[in-house]
Amino acid sequence: MEGETRVVLGFHPGIAPVKAGIFPLVKKDGMPELATKLHQDLKKRFNCFYDDSGAIGRRYRRMDEVGTPSASPSTVRPPGARA
Repeated sequence: MEGETRVVLGFHPGIAPVKAGIFPLVKKDGMPELATKLHQDLKKRFNCFYDDSGAIGRRYRRMDEVGTPSASPSTVRPPGARA
């Protein structure tokens, strides 16, 4: 990353085209399903983006590039999941 230019848009949350990014932290233990459910619930009220591709850092970077004011990994363990 050294010497690389990073593009970050800084929209005010009221005018940001995408309000939130939702990412499952891992692709197991039911986390993708929880993240999908959260995305489905949020998109009823906000323009949200679901992303489960690549490393978590790249997901955040993609949200920075489009000026998303909020991004969250889905880290809540579903009932019965191993710790």
